[in-house]
Amino acid sequence: MESDSMTFEEKLQRLEQIIQQMDSDQANLDEALELYEQGSALLSQCQKHLTSVRGKIELIRDGESQGEYTQENFPREST
Repeated sequence: MESDSMTFEEKLQRLEQIIQQMDSDQANLDEALELYEQGSALLSQCQKHLTSVRGKIELIRDGESQGEYTQENFPREST
């Protein structure tokens, strides 16, 4: 499954699988490198998604504390 079409939760699950594979010492050097590259890319995508979500939550929380509610249209991100 290509990571661009995966949900955040699917990416986390794949990261867990990669970690298990690398911990098992069953992968040869080339396979371990490929797993590391995949894991690094997934981790970066997950961190970007979490940063975006955190920003949205802060906007909502700031609006609540000021008693103001406005609708914001956030662009859909491809994570």
